[in-house]
Amino acid sequence: MLEKEKFETLREKYPALEEDVGYVYIGAGKHWGTEELAAITIIAYDKKPAHDNGRNVLFMDVHIVEWMPEEEFQKLLAEQKEK
Repeated sequence: MLEKEKFETLREKYPALEEDVGYVYIGAGKHWGTEELAAITIIAYDKKPAHDNGRNVLFMDVHIVEWMPEEEFQKLLAEQKEK
């Protein structure tokens, strides 16, 4: 079975897989700026809350917070969108 066919079969068997699992990347076009700014600039995160109502988050300086509470994540993401 070709790789594409395997993927199509998985998609048919688990339709929620594509929607519910994975990460969102928002780092395209972002600039490093200062170290301080890079440390709080989100570039990727879990698509949906998990892990006891929190998310894994990747920051521009490439440190990963393995778990960030959903409320804190939403606040930081909203602040980032305002800039």
